[in-house]
Amino acid sequence: MPKHDISREELFAQVWERPTSEIAVKLGISDVAVGKLCQKMQVPKPPRGYWARVEAGQTPRRPALKAFRQELEDKRRSETRERTAGHFTELQSKFLAAALDELRDRGVELRPDESRLKHISNLDQDVAAQVLLLIQGQAQKWAESGRVSVSWGPSVRLSVGKLVERLMPLARPQLLVFETEGKRHSFSSDGPIIFVRWTRKCGQLSDP
Repeated sequence: MPKHDISREELFAQVWERPTSEIAVKLGISDVAVGKLCQKMQVPKPPRGYWARVEAGQTPRRPALKAFRQELEDKRRSETRERTAGHFTELQSKFLAAALDELRDRGVELRPDESRLKHISNLDQDVAAQVLLLIQGQAQKWAESGRVSVSWGPSVRLSVGKLVERLMPLARPQLLVFETEGKRHSFSSDGPIIFVRWTRKCGQLSDP
């Protein structure tokens, strides 16, 4: 049976009826190919030791195909979140670009990999601290003046707030932070209040 003719339900039934090596011979593919086919079609395979238990006369439980589909979907979403955790959204990248341009205008030398910022790992602590301060203080002005081509509103404010939160762990060693009471996950003019620690590298910025 060619592998493209087998349904998900049929493959599920087969991998729980006989070892992978036997299925591979029947389908005319390798054991590895069977595993990849199961992964592609979201079919769970028996755990290690399953067939030994069957040979011993036991009847191990089989998972529900529908339940496993949800498990795989949850795993896929988790892996996607981990893979994209350090990447900035398109909107956040616009504000980052504006902040980096501002730093260049002020004479701050940036590394080459900071010219097109896509991932938080491209920022060092000093630059992250200065970028954070600029975004927190200037983001709304940039949007309203057209420097960043977005319409300032709740969704943009939320995105900028999340950007500040993401920059905070990296920038924190360079900052003194005093947070106001209220919603910690909102971005507004009344908090948090941040003061930069005065150093030679970040001393080019005046106190906010």
